[in-house]
Parts: sequence; structure tokens; C-alpha cells
Amino acid sequence: MKKRINCLLVLSIITLTISFELENSVAPLQVEGLSTMSISTSDKNDSEVNAYYQGVSGYKGEELKAHLYSIIKDHTAYTYSEDVDIMKITDRDWTLSPLNSTQLAAWNPSIDTGIGDPYLKLLYGGNYNGTTSAVKWSDNHTTVWNKEHIWAKSHGNFDTNAPAGTDLHHLIAADQGINNFHSNYDYGMPTENVESLVDERGNPTTSLRGTNIDSPNYVVFAPPEEDRGDVARALFYMATRYFEWKSLADPKLVIVDEPTYTSTAVSSSPSSPGKMAFLKTLLQWNELDPVSDYEIHRNNLIDINFQHNRNPYIDHPEWVNIVYDTAYDGPGATIETGSACTIGNCASQEVNPEDLASISLNTNQVKTDYYIGETFSNEGLVVTAKLGDGSSHIVDSYTSSYADGYLLNEAGEFTVTISYSENDILKTAAYSIKVQAKSIIPGIDNTTLYEILGASIIIILSITSALLSKKSKRKRKRNSKFRKK
Repeated sequence: MKKRINCLLVLSIITLTISFELENSVAPLQVEGLSTMSISTSDKNDSEVNAYYQGVSGYKGEELKAHLYSIIKDHTAYTYSEDVDIMKITDRDWTLSPLNSTQLAAWNPSIDTGIGDPYLKLLYGGNYNGTTSAVKWSDNHTTVWNKEHIWAKSHGNFDTNAPAGTDLHHLIAADQGINNFHSNYDYGMPTENVESLVDERGNPTTSLRGTNIDSPNYVVFAPPEEDRGDVARALFYMATRYFEWKSLADPKLVIVDEPTYTSTAVSSSPSSPGKMAFLKTLLQWNELDPVSDYEIHRNNLIDINFQHNRNPYIDHPEWVNIVYDTAYDGPGATIETGSACTIGNCASQEVNPEDLASISLNTNQVKTDYYIGETFSNEGLVVTAKLGDGSSHIVDSYTSSYADGYLLNEAGEFTVTISYSENDILKTAAYSIKVQAKSIIPGIDNTTLYEILGASIIIILSITSALLSKKSKRKRKRNSKFRKK
């Protein structure tokens, strides 16, 4: 009897151990095998797109994100190596490399020549996409292009494992040079130590690296202007598709407004999601770089032919603010007729001619360098409002995150946000100011002095300055006594 009890006890312990290990390991995932298949290049219409999102109307914030997650989760996944072949379809330049109906009906992913070696339209490839210098698929990882994980795989440590590491909604054919510059840095707009980036072929781009007030110690990356909205919407998709933690390869991901960069991979867990930044920058990029027909077509190609799920923020870019902007207080999501972004039509991003489209700032006459103890002022700032019809006018009824007369009592770089509202439409823009301690030597800021002379000399000068100041005070006090006598 004792032997039987001991055996049962051992079996129970083994069972519990196995259960625990399964719960805390990478969950096994069945991935779809890639073989000869029929490819559809059709694009869904408004009613077809909105039918996919039935049940989300009226929701906002985390509730809307949760509903969207329930719709787009558990997609069909492929291996990382299979994704390279899939990009012959999803990232194809369909103008330069069209396929006829016969070729589409029996597309063979293993063919790497002829129709199997198409021209691609690369992320970050604006200098040569669609030109005589366009990149062919066969250039893969050798001269010009590679695969960009928009959500850097080290931010969650899902690596190239399915589903997160092979998800085509964020794994995109990209210019190799800019991709390498991106590395695994957070996304943001650099304002200090700014480096303008060139593509793999040495062409200048509007892509930037550097630091800013939000990330003074770690580099942030800004893709080329024409790709910033695409990048933002891919990241918003990732933080929605991976809303709950299932495994290391199927993690929970969140977008934050604090630096997340590390030199080593950070694994996600049930209590610690993978993170990327900066949310406020991505919200701006979604508005400044609208959804393109290419994005819409790629979304359809992935949904209809491969993963069978969609990026909701390409279909409804207005949902970005409804989900992620904590200041949003509107009626929530809608799937009313005509609301989805389809080829040639994106109602949510159309601007009426009379509506406020954006504001711009001219800070040429504005004081941006201060010392601790000085008061802030927007004097000299010129704010220009631009309307949907392209016209513009200067405004003075704006608000500032720093009021005139505000006492600056802390050193550092700070962002001044300017807000302007017209006909219930609010737009913002920002500029930076620098506040530092008073200079030891007039006319030379302490940072420059430090770089020139070194720390030890700075300390000596600081002590000397303090002693001279003290001596001067004693002298004035002594002279005052003499005058009294």
C-alpha cells in the first residue's frame, strides 16, 4: 500500500511539473506550409472591410483594443524563411512586375527566377522604388534589402519565431542601410546629436538618428518622412494583435512614452510585456503620413492570401486615437457605410477645405536658451494655421504648455507644446528650450567649458569663482562699515 501511495505521489509531482513547464514555455505553434497556391490581388470594398469588424461600434480605449484583438488574433502563421518567399507577393511592385491570371492561379513560391524574381517596393526605399534602379527580390540580403521587424524583436525577445517574429503586418522588405541604422532603437524625433541617414546606396534620406529630451541618454530613430505613418500603424497593430501574453513567441506588447532601449534582448513574460516607444510621436506620425493605396493593397494581400487577419489601423486610421490617445472623449469606433479606408478612398483622412489641417511654428525670434532662475517667454513666436484648402493665416490665440513668466528652476532640455483650436479642431506643434546653470565664465556655457578644459579645471574655476564672490561680499561689507563711521 505504501508503494502504491508513493508511486501516485511521484506521478502527481511529475504531472504538476510538466504542467508548470508547459505554461511557462514557448507554446508550440502550427505554422502553415507554403506551396503552390492561387493568389488573389483583389481589394476588399467598404462593406467587406467593415463586416470584418462587426461588434466594435461604440467602444474606445482598452475595450476597443480588446475587441480588435479578439478579431485579429490566432492568425495563420508562416516560418521566417517562408516569409522571404511570401514577400514576392506582399512587397511586390505590381507596376514593374505584374502577374497575369494564369500565373496567379498557380503561383509557385519556390521559383526564384523570371516571375519569381520580381521588383520590390521597399520600406525606406523612396529614392529608387518604381524607378530603373528598383530592387529585385534576388538582391535579398546581399546588396540592398532585408527584412525589417518594425517592432524590434529584442523588445520582447520573440526573435524570428512565429507568430510575432514572422507576422507580415510588421515584417516588411526594407532598405538594408536604413534598417541597420534603425537597429533596435525606439522611435522618436531627434533634436540633439542628430545624424542624417543615407540609404544602402548612399542616397540622402529624411531618416534621422539622435537623442532628444525624452531620451537624452539613448538614441531614437525616425524613418524617412514618407514611411513614418506606415511604421506607426504597424506598431499600433502589434500592440493590439499581441494584447495578451500566451508565450515568448506570442507575447503581450505595449507602446509607452519612456525609453525602452537596451543593448540586450528583454524577454516578455505574463507580468512584463515587451515595450517600444514613443507613443506620442507615433500618434503624430499616423496623422502626418496618411494611409496610402500601397498600404491598403498590402493589407489585403496578407489577409486574403496568407495570414487571414488585417491591420485595423490601415482600415480605420482614426481608431489609432480612439484606442491610444488618453485624451480622446468622442463617441468611439464606428463601422458606418463609407468609413473604411479602401483603394482611392479614405474618408477619415480627408480634410475639408475650411478645416484646420495643421499648425507650424517659426521660432527664429524666440529665446530658446535660458539660465536657471530666468522666466520663460514665447515672445517672438509666430504660429501659422494651415487649412485644408492649403491657405494659411497667422494666429495669436494659441495656448502654451509653459505660460509666459514661468520660473525656470531646473536644468535640462524641455519641450514647449503649442496648441491651437479652430472650429473645434485642435492641432499641436512643439519646439525645445534649453535651461542651464549660470556660466562660470561669462559668454561660455558650462558644457562647452567642460569639453574644452575638463572636469578638474571646471572644479577649480568653480571654487575660485565662489571664493572671489565671497571675498567681494566681505569687501563690500567692510566698505559699508567705513561709510557708517
